[in-house]
Amino acid sequence: MKAPSPWRPDKLPLLPAFGALTWAWLALTPSLLPRPGLFQGLLCAVAGLIGYALGALFDWAISSIGVKLTDRQRRIARQSLAGLAVVGTVLMLIFNVLWQRKLRSSIGHEALTWSYVPLLLLTAVVLFALLMILIRLVRAFGRRTSRLINRIMPPRMAAVVALVLVTLVTYGTFNRVVFDNVVEGLDASFMAINQEFSTDLPAPTSPNLSAGPDSSMKWKELGRQGRLFIHSAPSADDITAFAGKPGLQPVRAYVGVGTDGEIDLRQEAQLAVTELEQIGGFDRAVLNVATGTGRGWVNENQAQALEYMWG
Repeated sequence: MKAPSPWRPDKLPLLPAFGALTWAWLALTPSLLPRPGLFQGLLCAVAGLIGYALGALFDWAISSIGVKLTDRQRRIARQSLAGLAVVGTVLMLIFNVLWQRKLRSSIGHEALTWSYVPLLLLTAVVLFALLMILIRLVRAFGRRTSRLINRIMPPRMAAVVALVLVTLVTYGTFNRVVFDNVVEGLDASFMAINQEFSTDLPAPTSPNLSAGPDSSMKWKELGRQGRLFIHSAPSADDITAFAGKPGLQPVRAYVGVGTDGEIDLRQEAQLAVTELEQIGGFDRAVLNVATGTGRGWVNENQAQALEYMWG
């Protein structure tokens, strides 16, 4: 029996759709850190795909024991699910926006923009659709491969061989072609953005900060995110006012990746060690090592927590 198409409302697979909807809602629940619309949409799409798979598995399980709905029951269930999807999604989006606003306000993060919800929805819907199409293409490829191998092998053996071949081809294609190219493209894009958008922040004057008097790094070499991270370092006066006792200027070192896109991790690590030696990082009681995101962002709130705690 042919599986119902997820693209036609009258053929909507109920349990997989309910699973996708539920898991997408769960992805909208509060998080510890603020999420941009693009990332939140990605999480909803991936969570929805997992929920769809679990729903399909449960649907297969109950169908295998003979549990089936009548046409009338199925029609009512689809209509109810459609109404639940609209109302539930609107409510979860409202709660998500409220949670994000409260979280961003509590940590001093920039406020949400009007594009947050449209970007979230567009990303979630498009990515989920693409993932579903991709899975169906892989499944069709597997069935075609199994039929071809079945001509020279017994059916069960042909199914096993086809599964192995499809797995290897899929893994090789996405790991070697798609994934590598996507990562390289994102790295290049983030690097270009990091260099293109400058900041008007002045270079630090403290010897305990990268690009300061005792540092071998130049202010421009840090990139936009590096300059923002160094600029957000609290001063000795800030530490003193918070702790109620004399505090020290925290040591902050930031090592960028340059502008040519060529990254040697050993050289980067050695450069970071040299920078810490020059600005006094190894003279402190606590050393915190943090890695940046693809665009160079480092969570300054996490760094400040340790700086204020240890003074």
